[in-house]
Amino acid sequence: MTEVLGWPLLGGIGLLLLLTGQPLGRPTPSLAARLAALRADPLAAAPPPTSYASPTLERLLSPPLQAAGRLLLHTAEALGVPTRRLARRLTLAGEPGGPALHAGHKLLGALVGVGVLPLLNQLAVTPFGPWPAWLWLAAGVIGFTAPDAALAHKVAQRRRELLSGLGAATEFLALAVSAGCGLEQALAEAATAGHGLFFTELAHRLALARLEGQQGVDAITQLAEEVDLPELTALAGALQAGAHQGTPVLQTLRAQAHAARERRRLALLEAGERAQVTMIIPVAGLILPAFFLVILWPASVALLRLSGS
Repeated sequence: MTEVLGWPLLGGIGLLLLLTGQPLGRPTPSLAARLAALRADPLAAAPPPTSYASPTLERLLSPPLQAAGRLLLHTAEALGVPTRRLARRLTLAGEPGGPALHAGHKLLGALVGVGVLPLLNQLAVTPFGPWPAWLWLAAGVIGFTAPDAALAHKVAQRRRELLSGLGAATEFLALAVSAGCGLEQALAEAATAGHGLFFTELAHRLALARLEGQQGVDAITQLAEEVDLPELTALAGALQAGAHQGTPVLQTLRAQAHAARERRRLALLEAGERAQVTMIIPVAGLILPAFFLVILWPASVALLRLSGS
């Protein structure tokens, strides 16, 4: 049964990933683009993000998939299915195609899943008999839901990265405020004090806020609304209270920085405990058999010889 289900599903998922996920990687940025990324201006010119590794695939697949995706989204909205949250999740995951392309990928995955098993029947690749129709439908459902599962994984990963950078940024903010900096200056200093996804996003939002004549705390609030992290929401609320109501924020920043350090400590302890459980598998599967072969087997042979003599 495993072979009946496994090979067709793996083939369909592999084809879907080849067209959408691009395991071979996106196009390598040019030297000019990499030099532009090193400039002080976080809004320096950069090539637009693409959904496919090959520009040819981008030109050929994106327009029809976006058109099909828009039709699917309109149909879902007509049936009362909410689709507004999808755009926020795609932004958080860093997917450049938007909801229409994501919906198009879902349709493509469903077509690939439904079509791979009949194709195997036509090619006489039926080691256990013709593939039944219920497997066609099951493969189509898996292909339709695969982009959602990949999106959920990317969202969870980026949230973890943002939360990790948030702790360090909060500590930098507390240091800058304790040194006498205002909130706007403290945010600017914190944005350039570290590396990672959160610091890059913070610098980008602050630059946009300056161009639009907004305050940096408003940019933090908008980021908190998009990311939907309770820790970032609490930080944005404290900064808003300090900027608009004059509430002291130093103690709040120190408390949040301490909470971030405590979260990192607990995360390290949990990772260590998980590593101990994971180590049971190689110990039981590799080390113990080698121990029996190297130590106990010669000893047992010697004991048998002694008992026989």
